[in-house]
Amino acid sequence: MNEHPATTAEPPAGEAFAQDLRQAVDRITRVLEQEVPLLKALKSEAIEAMLDEKRAATEGYLTLAERLRAAPKLLDGLEPAAREGLRSAAGRLASATEANARALRAGLEANGRLVKTIAQAVAEQSLGNNRYRADGRPRSSAPRGATPACSVNKVL
Repeated sequence: MNEHPATTAEPPAGEAFAQDLRQAVDRITRVLEQEVPLLKALKSEAIEAMLDEKRAATEGYLTLAERLRAAPKLLDGLEPAAREGLRSAAGRLASATEANARALRAGLEANGRLVKTIAQAVAEQSLGNNRYRADGRPRSSAPRGATPACSVNKVL
């Protein structure tokens, strides 16, 4: 039986490339969207667990982006629906990237405030803590060399 060539042919190179690009954009968008709440909650272990997937998604996307830069006409014959799908996916990626950057900045600022507050508390504790009397004997019953406890009661 003769098969119709249109039903057995592979999709045109531009269509196949557009599908690959769309999948890569969707993959990295999903990773960034999953990472935002973790950044906001300062869940460093969960963020670290996502690094391999984030790296792989980024590398896949960058490989396709480089291929497109080298051959910009790859998408010239793309159907309007596929072209719009890529635009939509790129818009979602841009939004996810912006949200991720905002959450990352906020997390870095919170960590910076925490470190500054701890350093300040330690400095204040050290300045006001004279553990020895004029005769060289300890002022308290704390063992020699013991570091006094330090607590921080601030909202960061």
